[in-house]
Amino acid sequence: MNRQRLAFLLEKQQHGTCTDEELAELETWYHSFAPRERDIEMELENEPATASRIESDLRGILPGVSKYSDKTTLPQPSRLWPLRRVSVVAAVFLALLVAGGVWWKQRRPAESAYVVLATKQNQLSKVMLPDSSEVWVKAGSTLKYLKNFESGTRDVYLDGEAFFDVAHDASKPFVVHTADLRIKVLGTTFNVKSYPSDKTAEATLVKGKVMIEKNLAPGPGPVILAPNQRATYSREARTVTVSSVADAREIKALDLATRERESMVFDAVPFTEVLTRLENRFEVKVHIADRQGLSCLFTADFEQEGLAEIFDLIAVSHNVTYRIKGNDVYINGNICAN
Repeated sequence: MNRQRLAFLLEKQQHGTCTDEELAELETWYHSFAPRERDIEMELENEPATASRIESDLRGILPGVSKYSDKTTLPQPSRLWPLRRVSVVAAVFLALLVAGGVWWKQRRPAESAYVVLATKQNQLSKVMLPDSSEVWVKAGSTLKYLKNFESGTRDVYLDGEAFFDVAHDASKPFVVHTADLRIKVLGTTFNVKSYPSDKTAEATLVKGKVMIEKNLAPGPGPVILAPNQRATYSREARTVTVSSVADAREIKALDLATRERESMVFDAVPFTEVLTRLENRFEVKVHIADRQGLSCLFTADFEQEGLAEIFDLIAVSHNVTYRIKGNDVYINGNICAN
């Protein structure tokens, strides 16, 4: 576990917001200091060298905090002994935070430095990130990212589902963080689905290459995906499996970047093609009562209109009615009548 992640997890633990997986990850790190499989509390009480090692590692999380160390009295091992395992480490960490509070506040991004985009149900929202990467945030999802990518990586945090078209930058890997996985890329297009209520989380690669790691440390190492492959994480089994997506239509359906580039200008094309492009662009399914209308030729320019506006125009110009229910659109009437 690197220092940045350790600091992140310890802070979450103190605020009581750690998931079971994150607590288990802290537990694994904690036990790395007791190679003889004895309780870490006994190590702290009887072997000062181990306590010093923990203290040294925690001080390393906050470079520069050592200059405050002469003002800080860390809890003694004998006093830490009765505490819960994770809380032992957190107590030491809090002492370091007090000592280096000024340093920490100056370097930790303020909440105002982040942009948070939350979509409603049945809403698809596109956002351009500071590095010109494009993200389509799907329904009921939240995306969080810094207003400026100034560090060595481009980190975004996803709760839900989104499609990413990442701008290439070999010097700054792009990392998507979910509750269970970290997806690292340089430049590629892929879809991530990680809703809290689902039993699984998954990443599907359209093109390029990505590396996927579990947030929970134990188990096999990173997984590398090739195009048209999907990594599925089971939250119950805590395992990652890789499978091929054989249906090209499924990959095309996920590829929102390509779908958006499809023209919405129609010049005497069959209405069935119009509906296909509308379904792809807006992620809906169109149901038409009069199937004969699918062969009628249609001319229109819908480049600037939204879904409801488009069907308003179709309804007025072709004397039909429609209704939108969730991700389904129902058309009644004869498109060919006019």
